[in-house]
Amino acid sequence: MFSVGVPAMTVDIDEFKKYLAIDKQALDDEVMQQPALFFEVSEAYAQAVAERDALKEELNAIDAKVFVYQRGGDPKATDTAIKSRVAVDPKHQKAFTEWLEAKEHADRLAALKDSFFQRSEMLKTLGRLHASNYFEQTSVRSTQSTDAMVYQRQRERLAIQREKKK
Repeated sequence: MFSVGVPAMTVDIDEFKKYLAIDKQALDDEVMQQPALFFEVSEAYAQAVAERDALKEELNAIDAKVFVYQRGGDPKATDTAIKSRVAVDPKHQKAFTEWLEAKEHADRLAALKDSFFQRSEMLKTLGRLHASNYFEQTSVRSTQSTDAMVYQRQRERLAIQREKKK
């Protein structure tokens, strides 16, 4: 289907969508994989954009040839009438369908690339949270001594407020 002259990359979008999930228990592995995954998706996106653009040029060339052919067959026809004939010409329709498919593929890869960029940002955030012991049980659970300290501090605040009212 594609004819840019460069071997088409085959990135299975559905397969790569699975790599978007992050395993919080293996952040080191996730961070190590991220650059390679992002590069592969970016490379596939660049190839898809090149393919889409080449097919757009091919579509324009076909439309021009069909337009000239139609013009020669009916010199009195208006440009609008000829453009209508071009739009229903089978060569135009085939080229347009190929371009549309390439455009959809490039757009889906763009969305996937954006998602992998977002994934890299999430990995940074998760790394910061991990460094601050956010995922440690002791960082989110109170103990008997911390409960006693909080209780004592609240009592002191209440006592200060009572003194101010007097």
